[in-house]
Amino acid sequence: MKRNISLTKSGMPALWESGGAMTNSADCVIVGDKFAQRKKPVFIRTGGHLSNDNHALFILNKGDIVVVGTRARSDYSYVILRFVSCEKLGDGKAIGEFEIVNHYSEGQWDNELDPMFTEILDAAKSKMGKYHCRSTVFALGLNVVADTLRDIKAGKMPKLNKVLSTTFEIIDEYFKCNKGKEREVLEQFDFSDFNGDALAAVVRYVPWQILRSYIPSDLRSRYENCRNTNYKYHFIIPRDGIEDETLREMLYNGVSLEEVDTRDFNELPSDKKIKEYLGRKVIYINFLNLPEGYSYASGDAIFFGMEKLGYGRQILLYDHLSHIVE
Repeated sequence: MKRNISLTKSGMPALWESGGAMTNSADCVIVGDKFAQRKKPVFIRTGGHLSNDNHALFILNKGDIVVVGTRARSDYSYVILRFVSCEKLGDGKAIGEFEIVNHYSEGQWDNELDPMFTEILDAAKSKMGKYHCRSTVFALGLNVVADTLRDIKAGKMPKLNKVLSTTFEIIDEYFKCNKGKEREVLEQFDFSDFNGDALAAVVRYVPWQILRSYIPSDLRSRYENCRNTNYKYHFIIPRDGIEDETLREMLYNGVSLEEVDTRDFNELPSDKKIKEYLGRKVIYINFLNLPEGYSYASGDAIFFGMEKLGYGRQILLYDHLSHIVE
């Protein structure tokens, strides 16, 4: 099997770890050594356009293992390749020759899987689960993320650099471990290189009225324009009630929402039993025991509506699988 590869400045064959997830699809390329273990990259990108792009460059040695993965909704496929040789074409371009070792599709492998591929396959699945992925997942020397997560879980509040400040795992863990200390957590972030994806991750945990003063003015203006577009509804959603990807896409587009710890309306505190929030109609997603007069929609309807949503566009609700309010 042949596929395009890169050449380093010294003419060595090389391949990028790349990819990430969109709302309904994903793809990735993961590079390992001949034992399918982590390799040391020659270069890791930290600036420019990173979302679902090239993230780390690895020199290819004969026998190195590469996993190419794709996902359509919840259907995954993988091809495990072994690097054989390289044909240089000039102008920094090359074609690599690869041997197909295993292929997974429609829920099964074409032949018995060697256990040594478990970790690299887990990395491929992880990368395809990272919405707008901006970082490397499978390489030696990536301990800064693991070490930071370990410190956060131990109760420390480490100062974050630009890259860590936009890493979803760090954002989620920092706020989950420090409920009630959101302002203190925000002080640990570097917002100078913040982007819409990271903003969507943070606004999940911090009300926009608090967060907006930390955000660079150009990004703040763009996000508030999105919020003005999505002015009609405020969604109250049980925690883990809809997929993280859908939730982040809603937040990315300025949709007003909040998560609560129950899906039983009777168990909500009184300040969450509302019909209007900041001029927006409140809609309860996947709730039980919702009294007459309160608005309800299913998570399926939200997912269906997301098919029409792009950056800054209005979220629409459709009559789909359950009663919708309009």
